[in-house]
Parts: sequence; structure tokens; C-alpha cells
Amino acid sequence: VDEDFDAEIITTFDNDTAFDDNLASEFSYKITYPARTAIGMSYESMPGVSLSLSTEYVDYSNTKIDFEDDSLFEDELIENDFIKNEFKPVWSFRSGISLNMNPDLSLRGGYQYIPSKFEGGIDDKSIYMLGAGFSLSPELSLELGGQYAVWEERSVVYDYTQYDYSPLPDNLPAVTIQSETADLSADRWRFMATLRLSIN
Repeated sequence: VDEDFDAEIITTFDNDTAFDDNLASEFSYKITYPARTAIGMSYESMPGVSLSLSTEYVDYSNTKIDFEDDSLFEDELIENDFIKNEFKPVWSFRSGISLNMNPDLSLRGGYQYIPSKFEGGIDDKSIYMLGAGFSLSPELSLELGGQYAVWEERSVVYDYTQYDYSPLPDNLPAVTIQSETADLSADRWRFMATLRLSIN
């Protein structure tokens, strides 16, 4: 993975004092993804109508990251420990139905559920799919498809230190690390078109 990124943060306090900071950098690293195990079945209930079901198992806690830089070895260990502790195994599911209306037209619909890979994560994804296939000639066909995905996300915008001065003067102030988070409801549309040419 090769990343080029930039970021800017502006903090305005109650007294209208503002602080801002920004950065721009690039970073390269390698990721080893976990194995995927999938199983599925299809059933033709009547001529021209078929149903399909499948499931996939992925243990995301087996993901490994390699920073490829000896000076970042401790950071690499921290990241891999985080992945091991915060990621989890998940089962995802997919179902679909296909209708062959006639030799020139077929319709398809489907649903896919992908659970969050994080322990306690809220970003489970539901994906709805519709498609159609058209035979334009004996050698040429057109496939059209659409996907609608919806999910929730929560991200940490920044961390900050909060002090409790009530133990003063007898003891040092208590320190806690706080985080400001942002919740997001996301949805995404995807449209695909494929033109197939068969040459015998």
C-alpha cells in the first residue's frame, strides 16, 4: 500500500482562541490478509427460476501489517497487537434469485450482509442488488446492475487530555484521555454495465 495524505485540524476554544495544524506526507507498508472460506449452494425451483445462498468466514484478527522499516518495529508490534485484540472473526451472508423471463431477458436480485470486523463495531453493511441481462444478438449481450449499500460508522476525530484539579494541593491532578468522535450514516450507490461479445 502506498499512501499520500494530508490533514488539517482547527480547534476553537470558548474564548475564541483558535489553534490549527496540518500535515502532508506519504507512507508505504504491506498487509497480509487472512484466509477466506466460503461455501454456497443454488437450487432451481422451477424452469427459469434459481435461488442461491452462500456464506463466507474471515478471521480479521489474523490480518498482519509490515511497515518495512526497522525504526518502526515497535509501532508495527503495537498495530498488530491492536488488530489481534480489536478485530474479530465474522460470517457474511449472501442470497439471490434469478429469473429467466425468456431467451432474451433475465432478471436478478440479491442481498448481502457483512458484519463489522471490529469488536463492538457498528459498521455492519447491508447491500441490496438488482440486475438484468439482455441478449442483443446471438453473439452480443448486455448486463446491467445496481447496488445500494447502507451502514453506520464512528470515527475518532482527535484525542485530548483532561485534568481534574480537585485533588490539589494534597495530590497531583488526575489525568484522563478523552476522545471526540463523529457518527456517520453512510449509503452508497453503484451502477455497472457489461457488454459481452462471444466469438466462435
